[in-house]
Amino acid sequence: MFQQMHCDHLIKGELYCVIHNFLERKENLVFDGNSFFKYPDSNYSFQIHLRMNTFYRYINKEEYYTKVKEKYDAKCLNTVLKNLIDESFEW
Repeated sequence: MFQQMHCDHLIKGELYCVIHNFLERKENLVFDGNSFFKYPDSNYSFQIHLRMNTFYRYINKEEYYTKVKEKYDAKCLNTVLKNLIDESFEW
């Protein structure tokens, strides 16, 4: 699973698939706050121009299923509250 991320919202320590728009190639990189390093070889780090690339964060299955369950629970709660309170109720 992937989540497209804006370059201003990158999370330190997360693994990203970076698509270099100008070079038309993909790399798996880890963001360390200021720069990136290659995954799994982390012997050197380097900086890339953030605005000229597209970033996709890897999402593991547990995180994905947790988010799906939260949305499902919220939808169920909203349905129950609509039935109890009023049809126009929205939470």
